[in-house]
Amino acid sequence: MACLLDIDPFSEGHVLILPKQHFVDWTDLDECTMQKVCEAVTSLSHAQK
Repeated sequence: MACLLDIDPFSEGHVLILPKQHFVDWTDLDECTMQKVCEAVTSLSHAQK
């Protein structure tokens, strides 16, 4: 998984979270990948405060 600051952010701190596997839509994420994405969101939100 990679986490990148967006080059054209919607708001300050806008981050792209990119799993290694391709998914057409975020609703297609398997349970394991969704858990990792949620962990990344939590970590990044705490880091940006």
